[in-house]
Amino acid sequence: MPNRSLFKRSFSNRASPNPAFPRRSLRNLFLFDRSTWMLGALLMLPLAADAQTTWETRLGERIATLDEEAAGELGVFIHRLEDDTTLGHKSDRLWYLSSAVKVPIAIVLLQQVENGELSLDDELTLEASDRIDGAGELLWIDPGASYSLDNLLERMLIDSDNVATDMLIRAIGEETLNERIADMTRRGFFRDGGFEPITTLAEVRYGVYGEIHPKARELDRETLIEVAAANIGPERVEALRRVLDVEADALETEDMTEAYSRYYDREVNSATLESYAGLLTALVRGELLDDAHRQLLYENLKLDTYDAYRLEGGLPREAAFIQKTGTQHRRACHMGVVEPTDPDRAIVITACTEAMDEAAPSEALLKRVGEAIAETMLESDEAA
Repeated sequence: MPNRSLFKRSFSNRASPNPAFPRRSLRNLFLFDRSTWMLGALLMLPLAADAQTTWETRLGERIATLDEEAAGELGVFIHRLEDDTTLGHKSDRLWYLSSAVKVPIAIVLLQQVENGELSLDDELTLEASDRIDGAGELLWIDPGASYSLDNLLERMLIDSDNVATDMLIRAIGEETLNERIADMTRRGFFRDGGFEPITTLAEVRYGVYGEIHPKARELDRETLIEVAAANIGPERVEALRRVLDVEADALETEDMTEAYSRYYDREVNSATLESYAGLLTALVRGELLDDAHRQLLYENLKLDTYDAYRLEGGLPREAAFIQKTGTQHRRACHMGVVEPTDPDRAIVITACTEAMDEAAPSEALLKRVGEAIAETMLESDEAA
């Protein structure tokens, strides 16, 4: 800033070159210029602050609008590792994860492999007690076949195979699985209460059907699969009633959506979006797995595949993206990391919907979230 006293003194020692422009006018001109400069500087301060928060502000507004327009609810959490900035929308409450639980299961499995407790070459024999409905081919395989842990890992993540998932939980041990996740909480990767207990996928079915009638917990796996063949809704309730051999008035609810709602209220297989993002952030930063097993996990999380589905459908095709989706009755999630192999550029994204159709409407909503992320975060990065 100019030194006012020196400026004034330099002109006081000489005559004004123009009698019509006296010394007082020069002094006033300086004061005007100085005030103008200070005003300009003050006006620039909010502009500089806005430049630093543009992506959070713009994206936050768009996500809030998407949530307002949605048939149900939308939650999102984003962490840009480059400058450690974050954006959360309903991200500190619990969301049901459905098949997104398969990522922490995979991480714990690979940690056990690193520690020498298991080997990816170890084989498990498919048992009748492993069978459960859902995605994947193992549902259609007769008990007795053997599969390596490596093969089951691939099936669980790439095919989202539920039978493979329950087999891996059997290998890890359900109690051990949840103890390891609790240990991650103690190590500060996410806050206490951020992850609720993970169960087998068969337990999900027993939990939901048990809300309709308590005797459902006595059904074997084959009968659970038989019941699941009926369309979800009144047909599923009627199929369950028939195999239980009870009267309709003995059912605690005849509404499948109500049964699921009661089950979701138990908050198992749930996490906050902030905590799930914390898990992915620790993974990308190399704090959970060594390089070799982290790369193996990335490959099984479709690093080199473009599905154009949900979030990924809104992201640039050239953006590297590891991901896992989750889908259950009126619940949908998509968790992933853009550019996971470069922590300085990585963007962690966790997003879920609830209380709306888990199929096309949720898919379209999550795709629009991906588009908003691309337009407010990725395009500006490319331009820079």
